[in-house]
Amino acid sequence: MLNTTTVTTDEEKDYLHNKFRHLVAKITSKMTTRDDKKKMWRYLKKEWNDELNEMMGVDAEWGVPAGQLFSFDLDSRRKLVLLNYTQSAHNVLHELGEGAGWTTALRLMRGLVFAYERAGDPNGVRMVSRSFRKFFNTGEVPDSTWSSLIEDAGDKPVIVRAKEDGAMLQYFMHNGKLCATTRGRIETQYVDCALGMFSIEDFNNAKHRASQHGIDLMTVVVELVHPISKVHVDYDGEESAYLLAAYDHNGNEAPADVLEYIALKVVEGGNTRIRMPNAMRMTLNDLKSEINDRTIENREGWVAFVGDGPKRRRVKFKYVTHIGDMVKSKLSYKYIMNCLRKERANRMLDTLPEEIRDVAYNMLARVEKIAAESPSYKALYILHNENEGGRDYFRQVCRDYYRYRNPPSEAKPIPLQIFAA
Repeated sequence: MLNTTTVTTDEEKDYLHNKFRHLVAKITSKMTTRDDKKKMWRYLKKEWNDELNEMMGVDAEWGVPAGQLFSFDLDSRRKLVLLNYTQSAHNVLHELGEGAGWTTALRLMRGLVFAYERAGDPNGVRMVSRSFRKFFNTGEVPDSTWSSLIEDAGDKPVIVRAKEDGAMLQYFMHNGKLCATTRGRIETQYVDCALGMFSIEDFNNAKHRASQHGIDLMTVVVELVHPISKVHVDYDGEESAYLLAAYDHNGNEAPADVLEYIALKVVEGGNTRIRMPNAMRMTLNDLKSEINDRTIENREGWVAFVGDGPKRRRVKFKYVTHIGDMVKSKLSYKYIMNCLRKERANRMLDTLPEEIRDVAYNMLARVEKIAAESPSYKALYILHNENEGGRDYFRQVCRDYYRYRNPPSEAKPIPLQIFAA
């Protein structure tokens, strides 16, 4: 049996069963509806700043408060709170270097769902669903660098599992009803679809199978592949739920063999849309060659399971052709300026298909020319077009890139003809 189980550490358990309970109580002491959050969160996260920083392990010197790195969703009717890291966390924490910003708390905040009995009372708060902690692409953080992976795996084969390109969902029971949620919202366009693909009978079958192995099942995590969840890979109308993980009420991940037994039990119950992702053993060097094969198209990639015990972690390996599709969908001047500022432009643009690579590098050259020859970031504003989205955010990107490219002491005079380019 291929072992893909990761370990929930004592530090993580302290967050799941203690610190996050108090955080949920603090949130619900002031906010229990989305309207409450809309009116009050902007003020409360400033008022609670020091306490939130301490709880989340955020250093004030990072220049970004904890209240900007996580968010939450509220369901007042069912008394549920969902915790999740923000897009700002993605954009900001990688820039701190050495993965310092991705604290244990923030890595865990990946669709954690808590139920509460009384607003503001931590004694009535309990976890009802979780997903796996945030994991990274190769090279994003220290424990996903190539040297770190080779140190743990060497030339021995590791387990890899196909990474499907859909929407991650969690199934759990609450007040006698089956619930489904994405990692960011309790109610989304995917929920009705998800509940139509995995019923309460399916969950009960899974729970029964897990109990035979001594596991009190809390959550089933799947990747939903459906026409409404299409991102880049074309599944030609497929409707499936790929089982990724299962967790008990203590927050521990169920062993891989139990996950396979769960899939088998659900399929035996008549649900043929439940699947296990393809899995195999492969050396890291072979995996590296695999994802760099430009003849392989319409596939996202693989998740490798590297290390043993508490060091076992998931690491994403995406096909260069898939990254190319992603970049192509994002190809804009603001994307290029962000890549330049983060010093990853060549790495990202090299993944583009040949048909548009020249266009991308011409766009890059134009950005650099304007920034190098202009005395103000405002010269970059002329690049805005309908593909760039909102004007205000685009202009912020222009300012950020220009200041990175031209520190104040290095601004250069502008040749007037640039504005006619």
